[in-house]
Amino acid sequence: MLDIVTEQPQTALPYHATEGNDIEPSLDSILFDGLEADQVVLIDNAAHRFLRKMPDQGPHLFLNVDRGEVARYSTTRLFELLDEEKYYHPGRMRLTFDVSKSLDEARALIAKAYGTINQGPRTLAETKYRYIAAFVNRMLIAPPGKPFDRSHHNADLIIEQVNAEIFAENQALPAGRKIFQPNNSSRSLLRWVKKELETQMQERACVHLNAIKARKRKLPDEIFSIIALEIRKMLDISPKFGPTKILIRVNLEISKRNAPLLDRNRETEARNAANEERIANGEAEKEPLEKPLPEAKLTTVQTEFRRYNAWIRLAKDKGKQAADLEFGGSGKFERPTRILDVAEIDHHKFDFLGILGQTPFGKAWSAAAIPRFWVCVILDTHSGYPLGLFPSFEPGGLYPALMALDNAIRPKHWLAKRFPQIRGSWLAYGKPRKIRYDNAKEFVSEQMRRALARVQIGFEHAVPHQPDTKPYVERWFGTLESDFIDWLKGSTGSSPQHRGARRPKLEAIITIDDFIMLLHMWLIEVYARRKQRGMDYDTPEERWLAGATSPSHRPQVMTKEEMERWDLIPSLEVDATTDRHGIQRDNIVYQSKQLQAMRARSGCFGPREQVPTPVRIRIPLLDVGRAIVADPTALDHGNEHLPKEFDVKSTDERAHGLNRFQWQMHRKFILAKKHAPTGHASHQEGFNHLFDTALETMGMVPLDQVPPKTSDLPDARLPRLTGVLAYGAEQPALARTEELIEKFGTFKPRSVEMTHNPRGSVKIPRVWSLETPPPDDRRQRR
Repeated sequence: MLDIVTEQPQTALPYHATEGNDIEPSLDSILFDGLEADQVVLIDNAAHRFLRKMPDQGPHLFLNVDRGEVARYSTTRLFELLDEEKYYHPGRMRLTFDVSKSLDEARALIAKAYGTINQGPRTLAETKYRYIAAFVNRMLIAPPGKPFDRSHHNADLIIEQVNAEIFAENQALPAGRKIFQPNNSSRSLLRWVKKELETQMQERACVHLNAIKARKRKLPDEIFSIIALEIRKMLDISPKFGPTKILIRVNLEISKRNAPLLDRNRETEARNAANEERIANGEAEKEPLEKPLPEAKLTTVQTEFRRYNAWIRLAKDKGKQAADLEFGGSGKFERPTRILDVAEIDHHKFDFLGILGQTPFGKAWSAAAIPRFWVCVILDTHSGYPLGLFPSFEPGGLYPALMALDNAIRPKHWLAKRFPQIRGSWLAYGKPRKIRYDNAKEFVSEQMRRALARVQIGFEHAVPHQPDTKPYVERWFGTLESDFIDWLKGSTGSSPQHRGARRPKLEAIITIDDFIMLLHMWLIEVYARRKQRGMDYDTPEERWLAGATSPSHRPQVMTKEEMERWDLIPSLEVDATTDRHGIQRDNIVYQSKQLQAMRARSGCFGPREQVPTPVRIRIPLLDVGRAIVADPTALDHGNEHLPKEFDVKSTDERAHGLNRFQWQMHRKFILAKKHAPTGHASHQEGFNHLFDTALETMGMVPLDQVPPKTSDLPDARLPRLTGVLAYGAEQPALARTEELIEKFGTFKPRSVEMTHNPRGSVKIPRVWSLETPPPDDRRQRR
């Protein structure tokens, strides 16, 4: 039985781009969980010892320790077992890096930097290495039993030998090409030899640190900003310009900025001269003078002009925005050498109008155009491969950012079941080590910082409204629009000039679900398999597979401990207080016996009657009807058996299942009607009205009615209110809308009976289902 696991030579993974190969890369090509031979894992609570993974898309072979049988599991099946909590790797540690691999990458970077060093330091480094090479050569050719030791005596011999060789060579060389003979000492040579034996980087390790040290510019940075700004302005003024014209404009701008400074400095000098005696006696201090900007030289402008030359040519041809996306990050960011090292995240609004189509059960549908919607994308900067995305009607909020992060870390094995027509798999998954984002309010907020800290992801800031500080994801959005969306029916174009004769509102015929399917098909079959010049003509799929199969930095699934904290990501973490009435936040009351029991044993966290108990709660962004309360008493001695967190339900059942935006919208409606914000009847009346109005505006009608073919485009808040695309791409676009239709009884026959609210004079509409007959009309009874 064990014949199938005999060791065989490993073959390279088949890429889609390989000629004559029709095997599509999939998740099954990747080794699951970084498994190594003889590691023991638990599958269905039974111990399995990992043997090996079959080549290409072959299965993983495990030996069932109890039965002595060989079990086969594909990577996709192991992902499913992990989601079902039937797979556990007890001995799995955090991802470790191959030290030798990192050293090789460091040497490659040093070699690349060595070519940019000036000729003088490089020549001196090559001369130093002549002494090192002579010493190491004597060590290697020394006869057995008589080693050439690293001593001062032997170092002096080598110095004398190499000096003689250099002197002889200089005799035959012209005056301008003579070899510089350094004044070496035996101590210096021994230090050089030791460094070479440790690093083995030859003359690259002999470069003096002063030659590679970062030096500040002599001119103020403001001058270089003025030069860049004037170059951008000249594109709108003249099609032909050079460094001389830029120099004239730059110096004119500098003189304008210096004029008020010079006047102010003269006034300050006059005032200081009048108070010279007081300054000498220490009664006053001399105000510091602001130095004016010096004039720019032609050589400075020429250097900057050469840097912007490629940008200028593309900006003249296709516009400034296209040039910013193509060359904005040039010289500022270097692509990382490993996958998942740095990822960029950003929001983008599709230039596309679609229709809703049918709900999953066909109870309501709409053929009217709906507004443009958004997508949040996380892109791996090494491979250019998207890690995750989340389409929604959320305009750049915290919720889509966190859900895109959730989508990026999880494997996309659900994609094959939802869209079986796509040829291939979305291979990306795993935690990025660092995320680069701009200073948008949802990213720099405390909630985003806490969310990233929970899963141990670092971050760095980019500059808002400057695409060159987030170049890779911005460039990806440009490719998405020009290569995919621009060809679809319902495309609005990026500008009125680009739109031309299109009528996107009338041409909209593609449903949101079909658009999501086409988006994933383009991403997997087209974009991921296209060679890119900026990546040495590799495809994103090839780069990702090369990294995912490398033992030094392959992506890994979450540990069991991390999975227990996994639901913490899409939530809002806040500090609150609780008393005997429970927790109140956003006019929602959370109360349970477990919460009061925690207060009873809270001790120093607050007396039960007099002072409210401070607590930290998490409110899921998709369901404000529940709060997850952190129990501080679970850390006390003797309370180790208590859960660290527990759920508390809202006393208002109408809040259950509503997301934060839906709750805020109907709260505003209730307050505008001057109803009691905590009255449950007002909640029912308010949200029913908002929900029905939103469905009617979007053209959704019962199945027995004919939907309107056209309608005015609704406000983008209405699809967001009704839950369109609330679950992203994993479920149909109207799955959440269908749930709300079932919950609130929408499209069922209604009869409104006026009743009196014991809390006030609110009229409550009663909803009658098909099974419950409505009451008789009062006039008929009379």
